[in-house]
Amino acid sequence: MHVTTLVDDTVGDLAIDRYHSSNVVAMVTLGMGTNVAYLGREYEVSKWNGPPPKSGSMVIDMGWGNFSSSHFPITEFDIYLDTESSNPDSTPMIREVVADVCDIVVDRGARIAGPGILDILKKLERVEAKQRTVVTVEGKLYQHYSLFRNYLHSGVWEMLESSEFADNIVIDNSNGGSRIGAIFLAASHSH
Repeated sequence: MHVTTLVDDTVGDLAIDRYHSSNVVAMVTLGMGTNVAYLGREYEVSKWNGPPPKSGSMVIDMGWGNFSSSHFPITEFDIYLDTESSNPDSTPMIREVVADVCDIVVDRGARIAGPGILDILKKLERVEAKQRTVVTVEGKLYQHYSLFRNYLHSGVWEMLESSEFADNIVIDNSNGGSRIGAIFLAASHSH
């Protein structure tokens, strides 16, 4: 076997994009990992020992997802993320970082909404009520994003932990139809 080329996904994408358009000069991968490949000049590659390419250009694979490089500036936030990661001293995947940030935002949003719901229930004196109390929530975030819904539910239940009536409080998806509700209200107040 004679290996002539090693190609990763970023370089492969650059090649096909360059095939479709000669205006393409770089390819950025932002997915499971992150990387950049671009068309540079052979003299930019200090380790190059072969003859210069006829075109004068070479594909430079930056490997910029390598956060452990000694040439890469590291901030206090990078250090914190690295020490808190499940794989310290390894390259964090961009998707993992984005997922963690999104999870924090979703959890915070749900935990901000939760106390508001509980305050309304307290004002209505329904926290210690023996009857079933339902709070409906409208919106795509609650309806379609189960993680938000789970965080909201668990946040409210954590605050109700001391109440023996916590099981009587239900948070549920609204059936929607605000326009129909407005029509009913208008009809009920018309003469």
